[in-house]
Amino acid sequence: MTRSPEPATRTTLLTARQRQAAATRDRILGVALELFARDGYSATSTREIASQAGVSEGLIFHHYPSKLDLLRAIPRGRSGVAGRILELTMDPDSPVEEVVGGITWAFVEQRQAQRDMLRMIFTESRHDEDLRQISQAFLGGSRDALESYLEARMERGEVRTDVAAREAGSAFLDALIAHLITSERRSDDAWRATAGPYARVVADIWVRGLRVPSEPHGHEGAHDD
Repeated sequence: MTRSPEPATRTTLLTARQRQAAATRDRILGVALELFARDGYSATSTREIASQAGVSEGLIFHHYPSKLDLLRAIPRGRSGVAGRILELTMDPDSPVEEVVGGITWAFVEQRQAQRDMLRMIFTESRHDEDLRQISQAFLGGSRDALESYLEARMERGEVRTDVAAREAGSAFLDALIAHLITSERRSDDAWRATAGPYARVVADIWVRGLRVPSEPHGHEGAHDD
């Protein structure tokens, strides 16, 4: 009589299957992102994604009920920049320079994967309502997190209270995204040569514009009669 595997063995087997499923989902997302970015969302079929990913089309639909669900999963599974923004803004006591510096370098360091995804979402969203909604959702969480963080820094007296936190955060993120998209045809070497200085300039201008100005050091009694 064959004995059933010990509980630990069954757990190990289940964990291995879970790892394999996660790897398959990641491979599907990677291929989908590449094809959506290259050929466009509408022109890419799930059959082509399955062929390039080396899986059956049925397996794609097992993980993602529709092509739109697959598209929606890409920002969640590959949004390293968005995740970094949420992480950096979680602590309201973090200095503005530290948070802004971390966000700018997240854009620089994750250029390749983020460039493809942002190009796919934001370029095509002008012509596709589904993509427009996804583009709004993609940045919505980042904008919310940055807005809450700035409001906390306002309460602590570091950031000016006469600016709108939402609009200030959006202007900062939009500047970084615009550079990412418009630089898509540059080589990696050209990107590395320009992205760092650009990010530093944007961060410096933004921080200087938001910081509460120091009180001028006047000379009391200098003009007394």
